[in-house]
Amino acid sequence: MLKQAFFCISIKLCLLAPVLGQVFSENFGTLSNSTALTTSNTNFSYVRTGSGGGGITALNSSNISSGASMLLDGPSSGSLNGVGYSSLTSSNVTTFIAKVRFTNVTDGDVFIGMGTGSMFTGNSTFSSSQLLWGIQSDAGNLEYRHSSWGNFSQTLTDNTNYEFRIIANNSGATENYAGGSVATGKMDFYLNNELVGDDVTLRGDQASTSFRIYAVGGSGVDVEIDDIVIYNSSQGPVATITGDAGWRLLSLPITSGDVSDVSDDSPVQGIAGGSNTGSPSNFYIYDNSGAWEEPSNATTAWGDGYGFAMYFYNNTSNGSSALPVTLDASGSEPSSNVTVNLYGGAANRFTLVGNPFASNINTNSITV
Repeated sequence: MLKQAFFCISIKLCLLAPVLGQVFSENFGTLSNSTALTTSNTNFSYVRTGSGGGGITALNSSNISSGASMLLDGPSSGSLNGVGYSSLTSSNVTTFIAKVRFTNVTDGDVFIGMGTGSMFTGNSTFSSSQLLWGIQSDAGNLEYRHSSWGNFSQTLTDNTNYEFRIIANNSGATENYAGGSVATGKMDFYLNNELVGDDVTLRGDQASTSFRIYAVGGSGVDVEIDDIVIYNSSQGPVATITGDAGWRLLSLPITSGDVSDVSDDSPVQGIAGGSNTGSPSNFYIYDNSGAWEEPSNATTAWGDGYGFAMYFYNNTSNGSSALPVTLDASGSEPSSNVTVNLYGGAANRFTLVGNPFASNINTNSITV
């Protein structure tokens, strides 16, 4: 799928936002710690705290991302606590992504599902007939819903950062995406970019217009969730760096990306706030300043639409990584047009521009 793009090359470069792609995102911004989450201070259309205790609040600072995250504190008895959204653009191919971290994972169940129907706006547990797909942590056992619960043979543990990625296809044809493919009527489930559920049969056959996340049962499971993103397209999880040691020109397909989005997969040195700050940097940007420069800090964004150059050492010395290395970036892609300021000074200088979206842009739309 090509993203529509238009470049205005003089002083600024303008990238049009995608026609198809991201249909929901929530990263909880900078909400204050312990703030009760509602439909007013989040993008959710459904937030429910039941009568069994627990709650749904912001956790700041997050253990799994920057800024705030959602702390879904499960009830110790009776009803459920949960969030959701019920007005997504209908699609037969969807990708659901979220960062997840459990505390007391064995003390209850956490359910995530997509589909269409009243269960996504009600206060009861899931209705199988309304699900396109559903997964759950059943006291730490990772399961999927078909006619009954099936097991991914994966056990989740406390205080471990996970990324869930579900690519569901009900289009009538095989869906190819970066890094793989999924047959029609099936879903692929990635846990921290590892395919642990390949062509798992979907529960239903309807298009997706809603999602829901809730905690229920036990004595009170706690789950931290952040960077929830949903696409009405297939979005593969990874980019793999292969070959020999050397420089690579790359970009991050998320908004407000920083060095930490890369250094969690392959070491970056010589950047303030990061590792090995006294060593020569292996990470540079070339923005509208007209010169190669290091980012000011490992956790400071350098701007959407700019690329970066990174040196991969292809060894295991001093914490380096041998190639191939798999890179991923979790977060929300830009939801509107991206404007990139270009260098306009002396000759023989340039601006290193990168695709800020999760899918291809159409370079045929470049005009000068």
